[in-house]
Amino acid sequence: MDELAHDLLGAVAHELGEARDHDRPPSKLILQVMLLYSSGPGFQPILDEC
Repeated sequence: MDELAHDLLGAVAHELGEARDHDRPPSKLILQVMLLYSSGPGFQPILDEC
């Protein structure tokens, strides 16, 4: 995975963790990024991080 993709997935995982910790939904942008990655192998690191 290239560095930019790794950073992006790290930011998504961080936002999901923050949303979970503060009992709020994740931002719409984060949900859109997850949707883009959900059909490819890039989504698994997000799930592993959570």
